[in-house]
Amino acid sequence: MTQKSGPGGCHRLITHIPLFQEEMGVDPYVSSVVKAIEDCKPWMHHNCAVWVRIGDVYRQTVSPVVPDYTFPELMGIPWRFALEFQARGWHLYTCVAIRPEKADTDHDYLFRFGPGGRPLHVEGYHKADWWLEDDLGWVRHIVKGLPSGLVAYDPYQNPKIKAIVLEEQGSWLGDT
Repeated sequence: MTQKSGPGGCHRLITHIPLFQEEMGVDPYVSSVVKAIEDCKPWMHHNCAVWVRIGDVYRQTVSPVVPDYTFPELMGIPWRFALEFQARGWHLYTCVAIRPEKADTDHDYLFRFGPGGRPLHVEGYHKADWWLEDDLGWVRHIVKGLPSGLVAYDPYQNPKIKAIVLEEQGSWLGDT
């Protein structure tokens, strides 16, 4: 089977979502992330795997029990995104918690989604140690060993993700 880019030709969508900014609001942020990914759908292969890394953040919450006491509470941004993406018809195949060494978040989540319709091969993607070689090792693991010419894309245009795809003999949607 010949792999191609163009409409229906992106085989892997791989992205690290920009960090949530509180002034935007949770619902608009989640909607913007979902929209950024869904806008790529016309260029996705019918069985495109969508890999999304997204960080969680804390907010200061006022205690309902102890007056004048605030405490940090996770906002649940990754799971809000994942549930909204599922509600749009995407199937969640993998979720891995990542504790980044150098990041603005306490931990990130890496999700793998697919369009559904037929099972995706997910063996090995649930393991908790394959991305730890460095901050972008998770990207290397996703594209390593895939057929030459694999077409990938990131709606946020992260140049580091693109460089790894090209290092592994993949193609970038729009470059071919």
